[in-house]
Amino acid sequence: MRSVRVIRKVRSIRVRPLLLPFSARLNMLGASQRPGGCRSSLRPDAIRAAPRLRRCGRRLDGEVFSARHTATALAVDQRVLTTALQQNLSASPRSLPMLKKIGIVVLLCMLVVLGLAATKPDTFALQRETIINASPAKVFALLTDFHQWGAWSPWEKLDPNMKRTYSGTPSGVGSIYEWSGNSDAGAGSMQIVNTTPSSKVEIKLDFTKPFESHNITEFALDSTAAGTHVTWSMHGPNEFISKIMGVFMSIDTMMGPDFERGLATLKSEAEKL
Repeated sequence: MRSVRVIRKVRSIRVRPLLLPFSARLNMLGASQRPGGCRSSLRPDAIRAAPRLRRCGRRLDGEVFSARHTATALAVDQRVLTTALQQNLSASPRSLPMLKKIGIVVLLCMLVVLGLAATKPDTFALQRETIINASPAKVFALLTDFHQWGAWSPWEKLDPNMKRTYSGTPSGVGSIYEWSGNSDAGAGSMQIVNTTPSSKVEIKLDFTKPFESHNITEFALDSTAAGTHVTWSMHGPNEFISKIMGVFMSIDTMMGPDFERGLATLKSEAEKL
């Protein structure tokens, strides 16, 4: 009976370690060398090395557990990412109707703006006036000499580095003034095309930037008891881009304040003479 028990114990030692961690196998190996255990066929030096092998086995078991833990964490992260991706893909079709609605609203707004722009008149007119306590001759001299415009024009201060070119006659009919500046000043030219001494100045005004336009500017001077009644006006074709801008802000609102500042400065300069 004793031999049968020994044989069963030996079989269990041979089979079970295959299912146990490495350190547990070494523990079983050490147990087999204690009194009452079955004898091993290992050499004595191998038996003496068993404690060190057990320590190595425990370290290996820890590394195996860490690797398994890392693999489990990666598997969980992969499942989380897969679930989030599936949710996003499933939500995308539901967001398409909202994007479609936004696109329709934007398109309708554009159509409304274009429709309103089409109703704007094909021409525009702008006018401001003031009384200057000076003779019409003094005011006329400031208007017909482009070299004097830097002292009172409301647009001369928009760009300190603006380039100016004077050509044609020194003043009066045929005098030409060209400018090129930043986005605020734009670029264009002015040419005096008609004058009536101390009474009227007509200027051809051409813009090339920020957009092209061709207008006529006039100064009408009338002598009064208080001095000179000055009327500054501008008229021309209402381009389609101007019509679109006019949906949000009229030309009078955009340029009217500039005319008012210009006339105020012209008044100040003329009254100094």
